Amino acid sequence: MTPPTLPILSIREPLRAVVARGNRVVITAPTGAGKSTQVPRYLLESDAVSGQILVLQPRRLAARVLAERVARELGQEPGQAVGYRTRFEHCGGPSTRLWFITEGLLPRRLLESPELAGVGAVVFDEFHERRLTSDITLGLLRRLQQRRPDLRLVVMSATLDA
Repeated sequence: MTPPTLPILSIREPLRAVVARGNRVVITAPTGAGKSTQVPRYLLESDAVSGQILVLQPRRLAARVLAERVARELGQEPGQAVGYRTRFEHCGGPSTRLWFITEGLLPRRLLESPELAGVGAVVFDEFHERRLTSDITLGLLRRLQQRRPDLRLVVMSATLDA
């Protein structure tokens, strides 16, 4: 299944260039522009990001539905290259590189692996919803970037004042 024509497609190459040059990106685009599905794909396809890509979602349903959609756009079933993890569900395995997860799982992962070994990028989707968990996690990850400049951070929102 090919991805639909979405406004976010116009920034595909500029985004790849920015990610290759730096380790922090803020993306604002209107609702429905394709941020949640296409930006993670761009990162997955980018040579600048090695390791897993974690896409934080504020809701369990969004994590699952977005993973399923991106997997199908890549011509795969969920759980192969693209998977999801929520408090009660898990779909993925050792070959899964792009993970859609709920926000509450990342702090637990940071406790288990403070360096986030094996993770190349973290995407904060729907950041305008501003939850304490995501604010604290973003701060911790920015501090981690001092030791791991290879870690890419992407913050996305429809309404955030960039």
